[in-house]
Amino acid sequence: FTAKTLAQQLHSNPPYPLIHIASHFVFKPGNDTTSYLLLAGKEAGGGTGYRLTIEELRDDPSLRFDGTELLTLSACSTAAGGATADGREVDGLGTLVQRKGAKAVLASLWSVSDASTGQLMADFYRRWITTAGMTKLGALQQAQLALLHSNRTAGVSTGAHDYSHPYYWAPFVL
Repeated sequence: FTAKTLAQQLHSNPPYPLIHIASHFVFKPGNDTTSYLLLAGKEAGGGTGYRLTIEELRDDPSLRFDGTELLTLSACSTAAGGATADGREVDGLGTLVQRKGAKAVLASLWSVSDASTGQLMADFYRRWITTAGMTKLGALQQAQLALLHSNRTAGVSTGAHDYSHPYYWAPFVL
């Protein structure tokens, strides 16, 4: 992907109501030109990847998320924001995509574990989609509680992991 192909995908008709980006994000407080979301490679087969900077996302008017009910950014630190020493605000990725039209954003406050994040996301979507009347926030809370209480069901015979530490379930905010 490049910014142009991402913009083309976002302008599909009808718009995507749900977008989930599971990628790598580098956040450098105070520098919106070196904070970036790593997207798929430019060449067929992956290539080296494309770094979509916070600056590029903020300044490109074609990169909009209008019509997106939920944009999930399950990479590390996608909800983090910061400021430079002179007080100039630097948007976090989650804040920025919401300003660009996403109605709700699910993002992380710090580095995350791939294994526990995959489990949390699968549980979140399952609860949200299959439970009548379940809100996004309620589904997230229930999925987080399931990880919090995972040590109660963990056992050597089942091979279940203990994800009860807040590192695993607490970084995600809606």
